[in-house]
Amino acid sequence: MELLTERDLPVTRGCVLAVGVFDGVHLGHALLLSRGKELAQEAGLPLVVYTFAGMSVKGDFITDTAEKLRLLSEHGADAVYCADFDSVCGISAADFAENTVKAGFKAECAVCGGDLRFGAGREGDTELLKKYVSRVVTVPVCRVRGATVSSSLIRSLISAGDIKGASSLLGREYSFCFEVVRGSRLGTELGFPTANQRFPNGMCVPKRGVYSGKCVIDGVTYGCVSDIGTKPTVSQSGIVICETHIFGFSGELYGKELRVFPQRFIRDELRFDDIDALKAQISSDAAAAKAVLELPDA
Repeated sequence: MELLTERDLPVTRGCVLAVGVFDGVHLGHALLLSRGKELAQEAGLPLVVYTFAGMSVKGDFITDTAEKLRLLSEHGADAVYCADFDSVCGISAADFAENTVKAGFKAECAVCGGDLRFGAGREGDTELLKKYVSRVVTVPVCRVRGATVSSSLIRSLISAGDIKGASSLLGREYSFCFEVVRGSRLGTELGFPTANQRFPNGMCVPKRGVYSGKCVIDGVTYGCVSDIGTKPTVSQSGIVICETHIFGFSGELYGKELRVFPQRFIRDELRFDDIDALKAQISSDAAAAKAVLELPDA
């Protein structure tokens, strides 16, 4: 998949253009991209996605830019253009349709959801787009168990700790991937070493608490237990981090990217009176996670 920049515009061949935030690249997005790919193949043109980098227009983002690009490629995008939202949000809808969609991408067909809004004040819609693109194809909403699949709904499920529900709408297991950073090493002192990760500003954070789950290291999957929160017993920083104890793994992960798949919520974030109480709870959490994962408690 090609990542386009301003230097690549105008797109000389023309394209089928999909416009949207695509945060999460969920089942609804997959349906839209699948239809876009069909149209592109019929026309002998590339499927180009116009989206935004590293952010969500409507709330905290579900996937970072790298993950979004990987998922868009998996769903058939031949090229992606990542715009900086702050630099384009003030452009009028007509200017965007004429100068970007028509002149910049030479879109012969645009594929989008029926609720598409674009341009300053969200004044643009599919009817306006039809004045500049010869063919505009709208894709119906995707529903799962009667609920309309949307990034906002998925964010609300993640924030509520309903990872299974969020995953069912994403069409894949929810996960996040950040660099492992150095911590206080308290977990190691207590017999439960952890890989510590900080959530980037603006990213959707799961409900604070403890989760059983899995993680992937160098292609190998391990069971794990993750504590997402601010470490209220030992820290007053207020910074939300994920501390993951990985079952059956020993080694240094500092500076490496670790993908974590929290799966089942075990308990809420708690503050303990002393370190001994914290240690006892960590041991209990590890045992609970192993039981969920059906791992031997040894």
